[in-house]
Amino acid sequence: MKKLYFLILLLACSSLQCRADFVVDNLKYHVLTDSTVSVTGGSVNGSLVIPQTVYDEDEDVTYTVTEIGEEAFSLWNGPRISGSVTLPSTITQIDSKAFYYQSFSSINFPDGLKKIGDYCFDVNRNLQQITLPASLETLGEGAFQRCGLNQVFMMGNKPAAIGQYAFADNQYLNIIVKPSCYDVYRAAWTEYTDYVTDIFPLFISGEVPPYDLWGADGLRVPVANYRTFCSPVACDLTHANVITTWTVDSIADNKAYASKIDNNVIPANTGVILMSDEDTVFVQLAENQDAKLDKTNLLCGVLKNTHINPTDSNGTNYVLNDTVFTKFDDSDQWRSYVEAGHAYLKVAASTATDTLNIHFEGWVPTAIRQIKVNENTVDKNKPNDGRSWLLNGMPAPENYKGIVIRNHKKFVQQH
Repeated sequence: MKKLYFLILLLACSSLQCRADFVVDNLKYHVLTDSTVSVTGGSVNGSLVIPQTVYDEDEDVTYTVTEIGEEAFSLWNGPRISGSVTLPSTITQIDSKAFYYQSFSSINFPDGLKKIGDYCFDVNRNLQQITLPASLETLGEGAFQRCGLNQVFMMGNKPAAIGQYAFADNQYLNIIVKPSCYDVYRAAWTEYTDYVTDIFPLFISGEVPPYDLWGADGLRVPVANYRTFCSPVACDLTHANVITTWTVDSIADNKAYASKIDNNVIPANTGVILMSDEDTVFVQLAENQDAKLDKTNLLCGVLKNTHINPTDSNGTNYVLNDTVFTKFDDSDQWRSYVEAGHAYLKVAASTATDTLNIHFEGWVPTAIRQIKVNENTVDKNKPNDGRSWLLNGMPAPENYKGIVIRNHKKFVQQH
């Protein structure tokens, strides 16, 4: 009987445990089962992308990558990761100190991830924002200790089991949860009760210029702040009355036609234009993180600093630049990038021009709607006695040079 037991063990060893670790594309793998492997380290050049499957030529087997091994990409075991880390959807476990003392700025945690081990991301000062999936069951001791975290989005309705000091020494820490889970997280994560919140700020800056100055309702002067925006989570702006969100639906006549998102819920990973009368607006996570747009949107959101070429196989790319969308300029490295959390516009080559003004569909202007002369309201359908007006609605000085409105049409005044 003992001989039979030994033989079974020997066969198991020969079929699995004794399979040699192998290397593919400079990454090392360890066999876990007949069909799965863990990543145990390897050479990294700037950013790290872990594949979903990997083929072992010696064994003629394709494995699914499900785990990241202990200390796999610790700084003590390999090079510094200075860019981003991209994980496949198949990863379910990240073992202890897997990314200890690294310095990358972004990482995605896939749906299906169940465990983050002890001290996994300890001492990563560049890591400022993360989104932890609803599938997470265990968050190890010191997992994100001594990082630079200021926003931790928790997608789960049920808090994961959390180890001591999981988020210790993050100076500006906010653990952001769905409104319905606020009390649950505060009660479960007692070490971080004061850091749990159901609101987070959107920072908006800049000034919306007078796009499409003369429209169906008269002179349009949208006076507000604006920015392009993209979030790793779905945001609910229902209670943020001072903010509106817009998609760009079509391009025609050298204009980008934008329409409002009526329910004010921005789906995750979706590029939009934000307009607000305030510089900072506080919003909430959407309860439904599967929110989708039900319309075309030509804006492309990015969650990390992204280099964009002026043109590619899909068309021409634009950035929102002061008053208009302008083509990307790859002659200047600072103008050829989209910053994390922003969006760019992709336009078919057949409709591309150097610049595109924005036409906000259905925009109700907050400033001048009618021009007044001698305190008498001018009917837009009648001449206005030939007087000239500046684009801000003020009377034009006699010696003014530039664009003016006269008889409800735009002219270039040169004297």
